[in-house]
Amino acid sequence: MNIFSLKILPYALLLPGVFLPVYAKPLDESLLQKEIQTLPQAQAFSKSINTSIPKTQFMLKRVGAAKNAVVQGIAIDPRTKYLYTTNVTGKPSKGVINRYKLDDKNNKTALDAQQPTDYIGHQGITVEPQSSKLWASAGPGIKNHGWYAVRFAYQPNGEAKNIQIIKLFDKGYSKGTNSMPTFSPDGKYLVARSAVKKDGQSFNVIRVFDMNKFNLNMTADLSKSYLYEWSVDKSLTPAGFPFQGMATDGKYIYMISGYGNPNNKKLHVYTLQGKQIQNIQNLTLGKHEAFNDGIKSTWEPEGLAVRTTPQKQLMVIFATGDKGKRNARVYSIDIID
Repeated sequence: MNIFSLKILPYALLLPGVFLPVYAKPLDESLLQKEIQTLPQAQAFSKSINTSIPKTQFMLKRVGAAKNAVVQGIAIDPRTKYLYTTNVTGKPSKGVINRYKLDDKNNKTALDAQQPTDYIGHQGITVEPQSSKLWASAGPGIKNHGWYAVRFAYQPNGEAKNIQIIKLFDKGYSKGTNSMPTFSPDGKYLVARSAVKKDGQSFNVIRVFDMNKFNLNMTADLSKSYLYEWSVDKSLTPAGFPFQGMATDGKYIYMISGYGNPNNKKLHVYTLQGKQIQNIQNLTLGKHEAFNDGIKSTWEPEGLAVRTTPQKQLMVIFATGDKGKRNARVYSIDIID
């Protein structure tokens, strides 16, 4: 299949009596791209209804290995009301998971952490809603780890249990790109990322899987059975803007990019089929707070997650603060249906 062309379901074709779906922009980009000097903190965290102004922010304090290193992802389990983050330690790197209570406190200290393992990769974490098992990018302990995700049971203060290696990509795709698996809140869709080379350039590639079609106790190879596959617009990841996180609400897929410098970040929104809905090129969310967090503070987006209760929100996690003293700041943005 040509991944550089859009794959559309038959129901979206223009047949008699059938209409193409109309998609509204789920995020208020004018507010997210306001210049810092015109966005006072009181306005930035307004509690206005029906806007995507950030309504909450909180800090996460980790307790596991490399607890002051750069955070590398965020995930939410609405069933058990836990929040998870990931970071890495050592060379070759080993993934560390921290677990928090998902409550309304402005500062959350991790309840516990899982022991490092090279089965868990550098970036990306998600929760399988029905089972509360965690998925993460596969790590360097797995050959051709870019083709895989790992599924496992979180173990407080211990080693991950019941690790299952899930194949999502195969030959022709990057062997080292983080797959960044992410579930829709209802568990129906799994979205994953890889990369391919074309004409000397690297393109991020997205696959969407319909998880209702799989019994993970019977198969661990999903690489031939994806629902959609498409490439991400290059404007998300120009030079100096690495792909940093991805999440889906089951209708849209959200992606963020950027490095730890003062340059504004980029956020794209796509349908599951790959139609671009929003292209936010100057995201300023969290910039003011980040550069008050240290002498040489960073402001680096490190992951996305979708929360559906008490209302639907996109959660964005940033690494801030000085080297060796990195903070994990989380912001919530209303998603407008």
